[in-house]
Amino acid sequence: MSLEIVIQDLMKLTTLPQKEWDFFLSLFHLKHFKKGDYFLLSGNFSTDFGFVEKGLVRYFYTTFEGEEFNQTFKVENELVMSFTSILVGEQSNFSIQALEDSSIFVTDYKNIQDLYQRHPGWQELGRRIAEFNFIIKTKREEQLLLFSAQERYENFCKNFPHLLKRLPQLHVASFLGISPETLNRIIKKSREG
Repeated sequence: MSLEIVIQDLMKLTTLPQKEWDFFLSLFHLKHFKKGDYFLLSGNFSTDFGFVEKGLVRYFYTTFEGEEFNQTFKVENELVMSFTSILVGEQSNFSIQALEDSSIFVTDYKNIQDLYQRHPGWQELGRRIAEFNFIIKTKREEQLLLFSAQERYENFCKNFPHLLKRLPQLHVASFLGISPETLNRIIKKSREG
């Protein structure tokens, strides 16, 4: 797999000449992360903008007591970055860590900003990606605030079946906002029902 697959998906969102896509490709280099390595550590600044070539990463928050809460997971062809760190220039409040050996195509976000001056299609693409991420964030908040643990688990199974075999239950439970014991009871009840 390569960045060309990502470009095929991005082409559905905007119209750009082939020379622009070729230039976009030239901006990225491939970085490799071993399982457990960090793409970004909480408390650091980051201008890295990337797409997962292969592997699985998690975004997670760590409390002062050391408890971890998974925010989201990213797999092949998905965007990896800290919007807050990049756009506001603040330290990231969350970490991004490889849960599998992973390869990520990376560039500096300044290169992406420079694209906006090259062609209006880049501005449209940036807007559409931001809108897409806003919708995902809003739906995630709604589920945490309005859905029961059972409903959150059912939605996870429905929307992320590809992750069920790749993630330890500990990480799924953290993402759902429940304890591993509660998740075990929900899974057991689902199998019985």
